[in-house]
Amino acid sequence: MLLVWLLTESAAFDVTRRSAIGLVGSVAAPSTGITGLLVMPPRAPLRNEYVFVRAAESVADAEDVIDTNAATKMSVERNSLTARGVEQAHGCAVSLENPLIYYSTARSSEETAQILRDRFGTTNERFVPEFSLLDARGFGAHEGERLSRIPELHALYDSRSRYLKPPEGEDGAYAESVDDAFARIRQVLSKTETMHCGETIVLVAPGSDLFSIAKCAIDGKDLRTHFLDNPMEPGEARPLLLEPAPATKTTEPGPTWAERERSAIEAARSDLETLATDVEWALSRSRSVAPAAVVVEEVGGFFEVAFGVLAAGALAALNRSPEVKEDEVVPEVQTAPKPPPLPTMTTTTTTYDDDAWLNNIQAILEEEDYTY
Repeated sequence: MLLVWLLTESAAFDVTRRSAIGLVGSVAAPSTGITGLLVMPPRAPLRNEYVFVRAAESVADAEDVIDTNAATKMSVERNSLTARGVEQAHGCAVSLENPLIYYSTARSSEETAQILRDRFGTTNERFVPEFSLLDARGFGAHEGERLSRIPELHALYDSRSRYLKPPEGEDGAYAESVDDAFARIRQVLSKTETMHCGETIVLVAPGSDLFSIAKCAIDGKDLRTHFLDNPMEPGEARPLLLEPAPATKTTEPGPTWAERERSAIEAARSDLETLATDVEWALSRSRSVAPAAVVVEEVGGFFEVAFGVLAAGALAALNRSPEVKEDEVVPEVQTAPKPPPLPTMTTTTTTYDDDAWLNNIQAILEEEDYTY
């Protein structure tokens, strides 16, 4: 009887325990799926509150230069904060108490995060570097172009497909599509949602694309429209506020189309760079002949050229004879002597007579004047 009672009580306790666990799980439903990755849009409220902070102004930002190459992200000359950037970080419009801070190890982001750590009183164990997942989105071959061209690149790539990415840079600068950047920021949010609960988490990263893509995905919007919201300015802090997801059907062309389109863009870019080289050569010829209103603007290897004027100048440079003044002595053009004519060789025909081979040998010896 005692044994039966123990088994009964044990079973009842187990049922009660499992019921309690199920109750807790229903209250704090996981926002991640079976794989541990955050479901987009989340099927349950996020466990933590998030504040996105764009790194304050760096030297490259101040010079209006796209600088997303991971090889230079820790450069003192390129990615340190400017004096204005330091002011932006100190003037960050949020007030938090000992939050968790995850930051990119790019120099501008790290310096921004250090200023925020001192301001918010974040302890060292809650100050966490993220070595690659929060890096700036790579723009590949557009590295070094004007930073103000980012809206043009969004229109060229992002608005057409989430899978379409720029060509890779010749110096190894990596290129990322919207989907590539989404995969990185999703991993960051999945990790923080798995490791923490009830925290306020600050994410510090360079650029605005990672945050706009994350916000668009969490709200359930088409990722190709991520740049239509107000982009974050350097040093800006923006709390993540969830909005109801609109019921829309996307017309995403897919990764196969994006790969074909990227190949076409690479080919067109290569053709334009070849054209630019030819244009520069033609301009160097035309400038010394006739003044012309030729407008050349370099944008990462692309040139806008007034082709009519350029063609006229180039043809004039190639066809126009040099002007000769009255008292100027024109030196006589020296021509190279003609080479001597080739010697005429006697052709011998081989026949299949019995003594033909002897006759051929004799003819060859007489022709070449061999002596033995």
